[in-house]
Amino acid sequence: MSIKTKHSKNYLITAATFEEIQILFQYLRKKFEFKRISINHYVFKVNNDLWHLVITGVGMVSTAYYLGRLSVNNYDWAINIGIAGSFDRSLKLGEVLIIKEDIFSEMGAEDGRNFISLSNLNLGNEKIIPKKLFIPKFFSNLKCVRGITVNTVHGKISSIEKIKELYKPQIETMESAAFYFACEQNKWKSCVIRSISNYVEKRNKNKWNIPLATKNLNDLIIQFIEQS
Repeated sequence: MSIKTKHSKNYLITAATFEEIQILFQYLRKKFEFKRISINHYVFKVNNDLWHLVITGVGMVSTAYYLGRLSVNNYDWAINIGIAGSFDRSLKLGEVLIIKEDIFSEMGAEDGRNFISLSNLNLGNEKIIPKKLFIPKFFSNLKCVRGITVNTVHGKISSIEKIKELYKPQIETMESAAFYFACEQNKWKSCVIRSISNYVEKRNKNKWNIPLATKNLNDLIIQFIEQS
């Protein structure tokens, strides 16, 4: 594969699991020249641009680790894609959204029944509002939402009500705040794009629609790449 020229762009797509981007991967592999860099890192040459596709694994730690390893590169734009749960019932299952701000919602301290956020402890800021957020015109019709990033997805009524009162989130993921934080440190333009697979409620996977969420997400990213 030819190296990046001064006229080409370098893009990065990350996802937590292969299942979330399988449709996109198959499309890229069939249509474009590609090279496998490692077990979870592929580079596809699309016209004169390079698209890096990296599977980070689930969670903040894995996301931060791989974004750290990739920090030696200079990406023109980095996006994190995947599925998410929604607290907001006005959002539809399968709807694709952009997370415009995020919160490390579990970072803080317990004080009896109360929770003290990181900022109230004067130990930093749990909120992530990316200064280098970049939304291409192609995605301008997508809703922008407020997210939280968690180690444990919510599935108990009492904890759901507590987090809704505390931060008023619309959706939750397990990676997005870490992704934005790492991109800000690397000075990359970035964006998190997620599709709703389920509502955040007492856990009941029978009510989830992961196939619809992944299809809508992957189809949209493919359309974007085709018009790029």
